[in-house]
Amino acid sequence: MVVATLVAAGLYLVYLVRGVVGLFVLVAFLAFVFRQFSDEREARLRGVAGDIADAIVGYVFGNFLISVLAGLVTYLRLLIPGIPFALPLAILFGFFDLVPLARDRHAGDAATCDSGPAPSARRGRRTTALSSARASRAARRPPRSDRGLRGRR
Repeated sequence: MVVATLVAAGLYLVYLVRGVVGLFVLVAFLAFVFRQFSDEREARLRGVAGDIADAIVGYVFGNFLISVLAGLVTYLRLLIPGIPFALPLAILFGFFDLVPLARDRHAGDAATCDSGPAPSARRGRRTTALSSARASRAARRPPRSDRGLRGRR
């Protein structure tokens, strides 16, 4: 049990260091790319990148506040009827409320216990967003005779 905990903590530390190093590499790469442009365009690109960063930080902070609020409401709802271990359960609920933010696709797989391919992929067909959009457009399209294709059928 102790060994498994140490291994898990070590893996967490490795992933944390990898993420921080990756972030520094990304920032250095973007700084290099921005320096390749003229001063005016570099300032504009930095402004756009700052706006994007502000939007992402605002989104993540908002989701964090929602998770804290969900944990607090859960704690109160478990405390009123006298359910034991209300605080640990509320903390877990708040944490699991953040899981979809970290990994939308994989969190959904874990929640539904479905990590296999989509049913269409199992039958050998590919379903992509592009093919879905084409099918949607084709369903809304009027019949050929009403599209003004003079003589072509």
